Formats: sequence, C-alpha cells, structure tokens
Amino acid sequence: MSEKTKYEVYQFQVTGATTNIEIDRNIDKRYTKVTDIFIYTSSVVENNKNLEFSKDLRIDDKIVYPQNFDSFMLYPMMQNQEFTKLREPISINSSKIEGELKLGEKVDKDCSLKIVLKLEM
Repeated sequence: MSEKTKYEVYQFQVTGATTNIEIDRNIDKRYTKVTDIFIYTSSVVENNKNLEFSKDLRIDDKIVYPQNFDSFMLYPMMQNQEFTKLREPISINSSKIEGELKLGEKVDKDCSLKIVLKLEM
C-alpha cells in the first residue's frame, strides 16, 4: 500500500442500550476520492451481524447505499466485490460519511461495528 492509498476505519461500539448507530464522521482531508467501502461487525463471516440502513449512507452528500440496504453485502469478501467496489469513485472535498444503521432483534448487543473506506489521492 502506498502513501497514495489509505484505509480509514471508523469503529462504533454496540451495547445493550444501542438501538441505532448514527454515522457522522469526517473523512481524511488529504485524500480526494473513495473507491471502496466495507462494513462488518466480526472478522469471521459466520459471526457477522446483518444490519440495515435506516437512513441512506451518504458520502459528500451523495447517496452511496439507499435506506434498507443490507450491510452484509458490504462484508469484505470476494463475492461482495460488486457492492464494496464503487463503480465510480466518489470525489471528496473535506467531506463526511453520514447515515444510520438499525439494529435488529437478532443483533448481539455487545459487539463493535467497523466501517472501512479505501481512500486515494
């Protein structure tokens, strides 16, 4: 990985009191585009929790994934590459990633959620 590429990780803790995960984070200003997005709650695919977006996932105020999109499709594995690799990189300019994930009844209330953006200059 060169200095022209960075994997930026946003981590959220899920506890018993968590009902939704609000996403509102700044993206590293030194980079100009997002090329890939990954979301997971466990590095073991069988233990990963399926979450749905209760609000559109937006980068630079552009909808990347719509409300009700299943986050499992963004788990970092080869068969999900159609969804994790953006068809057109999103140009960013001192931007944010924003959205909200809803926790279903089956979600263990003691895990962490990670969103990983692949950034390039």
